Amino acid sequence: MSLPSLPQRTVLLMFVLVQATKLLIILSEPNSEQFKYWFYRCFQYPPYSWDCRTLNENMPFPMPYSLIWYIVYVPLTAAGYWTYNFVMLAVDTLFGWIMVTKHSNLWAYFWTQGSFYFLIVAPQDFLIWAFILLGRTARFGPVFLALAVLVKFPLLPPILDPAIWGFIFGNPLSARDPLNYARYAMLGISWISVLTMWLVERGHLHVLVHNRLIRL
Repeated sequence: MSLPSLPQRTVLLMFVLVQATKLLIILSEPNSEQFKYWFYRCFQYPPYSWDCRTLNENMPFPMPYSLIWYIVYVPLTAAGYWTYNFVMLAVDTLFGWIMVTKHSNLWAYFWTQGSFYFLIVAPQDFLIWAFILLGRTARFGPVFLALAVLVKFPLLPPILDPAIWGFIFGNPLSARDPLNYARYAMLGISWISVLTMWLVERGHLHVLVHNRLIRL
């Protein structure tokens, strides 16, 4: 089954409407108070600090990402909700413009679905989503896909504290939280999809795509 081919003007109009919708959602401040505290206030502590706690249960809730993640997020979140969201919306708009003007409709749909989720619902993984999108680049695609994994976990540089890894894989607020399963699935499917398309484009996978509407 093929995707419908849309005129470029229609695609660009849909792009404007999508970005306007995101702006309206951001203006409504949809995040919970607990998430806002964790995401915008816990950066006052050193990386991987156990002083960050949940508001309701008062449980330790460190941020077990890489130091690269901290370098990007700390100055933005320290500046507050509006600065962070407007900057990331601008970055998202740039990625979206490239997707809808340089790639096929298939990739425009792919970007639209993922960008809504990682910009609005799971902003803590927007940087990882950006690295996954950069995996579309011809020469350095695998490098960016590797960075997506290394930045998602405290691996760049490696943090070997057993307590941090115990929190990641053993704490009910982290990988074992069922509320996180959809987010992990979105990241995993996106990562595999981009890697597969990169391999197809390089001729490493013998896949024939006959329909020009699904060009890679």
